[in-house]
Amino acid sequence: MSMGNIRTISEDNWSRIADGIQFRDTPGHGFVVLNAVRMDEMREEYPMLLSEENLHGMHNQFEEDCEWSRVFCAFWRELNPIQVAAAARTLSLYYPSQFRDWIKAITDAGDTFGLLEIVPEDTKVKPDGRDGQELSLGAYIASCIL
Repeated sequence: MSMGNIRTISEDNWSRIADGIQFRDTPGHGFVVLNAVRMDEMREEYPMLLSEENLHGMHNQFEEDCEWSRVFCAFWRELNPIQVAAAARTLSLYYPSQFRDWIKAITDAGDTFGLLEIVPEDTKVKPDGRDGQELSLGAYIASCIL
């Protein structure tokens, strides 16, 4: 609903991303919202992507600036590969320790090749402690494994 240049919140401000994952657009901000089933799946498979300090006490909402990347990385197998590649890059830059733990969980589960099929190997990653040096995702995964 619109009132001139002022946008108001309505049911029209929700967009479906996938089953149980929606995007809520508000006049000042937006966020990804998970239903209870998706929240439980994320908590079970990728708990390292959940952080109380970044959830601002809203356990099923992830803001649009950077936190959205946690959701897209958690559900990387079923979301758009281009969006997952962007999410992996965002996660690596803004949440490097969670990114490292996420890659380790994927590697430990034997899913590394699945990830590289989704996220191009030449996706650049900026790991902690490398003075701004970027690595390809493939090289970064190798450094996490070794």
